[in-house]
Amino acid sequence: MDIEDVLDKLENAESIDEQIDVYDDFIDTIDAIDRLKVLRPILEEIADELIEGEISETEADVYQTVLADIDASPMNKTQMGATVSEFEKEARKNTAGNQVKMQLDDWLVKNIEKVVVARSTDSNVETTYIWEVKGSDNILETEEHHYSFSTLKKEIYKQFGVSTLEPELTDNDEWGNWIEGFISEREVEEEYTGTRTQVIEEIQRRVSESEAYTDFEMAFQRGRVYYDEEDDVYEIPSKLITSVCEDYGINNKALQTELKKKGWVGDGGVSENKTVNGINVRYWRLPSDFANANHVDPDETEFDTSRYEAGEEDEQ
Repeated sequence: MDIEDVLDKLENAESIDEQIDVYDDFIDTIDAIDRLKVLRPILEEIADELIEGEISETEADVYQTVLADIDASPMNKTQMGATVSEFEKEARKNTAGNQVKMQLDDWLVKNIEKVVVARSTDSNVETTYIWEVKGSDNILETEEHHYSFSTLKKEIYKQFGVSTLEPELTDNDEWGNWIEGFISEREVEEEYTGTRTQVIEEIQRRVSESEAYTDFEMAFQRGRVYYDEEDDVYEIPSKLITSVCEDYGINNKALQTELKKKGWVGDGGVSENKTVNGINVRYWRLPSDFANANHVDPDETEFDTSRYEAGEEDEQ
């Protein structure tokens, strides 16, 4: 039989099972070079029905096994599986970018594979929602946009070129509940360390790796952290705080705000001025559980003072 006649029969078949019957009946009558032309439409149909949910992965696997067992088949089962995957990927891309109007909620259910919820450890950074489309590298990022279905419709159009209809639920509260449920079913949480948190962790590290003197004047003379035993707090030189903030590109006020948000600082503020030998010095007061410095009592410890002799710089 001519290959065009076989292709016509495949096109008129009402199911994949019928297509396989046509393939089995006529594959021996077709030149080997043309057999792929007959097989490919069947594999495309398998991919399409997978996307539409008409068949399961198990059923698709069975179809590929049956096709591979036909003696004249030009592909083995592994090759067929790879081809179906390629067809499926391409079809999903087309689905994501087509102009067929669907209701917004239906489009989301059909096309969104997962929603990555990226949360920063910093209090000033909004949570980002990353919407990943099946079979596509294209993504959509939102913060609060998805709580407005009309805004989400516009964002989808701008990102994917898809025009959607209003969802079934248009009441703000009902839509909000629906979209939260949709996200929770596909949610993948990712937490990342924000800049402010990195600054706090760096200060904690430096304090924990340093000596905290219980004698304020000695701490001042040596540029060290002072541990106030009575109030159970560290007094950290402001220049250390400022240095770390500058390294990470934030200001001291932003750090103070983050410390308050994380519960390290109360309403009274974090820094205070002290006068030592006529010199005004600013310190940041933080509770002792903020870090784990080595507490040093000068009255109970014999020091090697050689590194503090004139001409040598103190470690900061």
